[in-house]
Amino acid sequence: MRHPQDNFQIQRNDLEAIKQDKTNIINILDRQARRVFAKKELGMSDREIDDRELEEDSVTGSDLLIDD
Repeated sequence: MRHPQDNFQIQRNDLEAIKQDKTNIINILDRQARRVFAKKELGMSDREIDDRELEEDSVTGSDLLIDD
């Protein structure tokens, strides 16, 4: 059974990133896959995942952020 929080959604900033460079879709899909894994396999909440992504972004300098 699917849950509403399992739905994959591309955010507006993701679409803009894809328009600028089509290869950005790889990073976006990778990020979404990591979120699903973290939720299902590690039992992490959205807040925990968001915090972790912000921490990783600050280290890597990534400009692709989640808009949840």
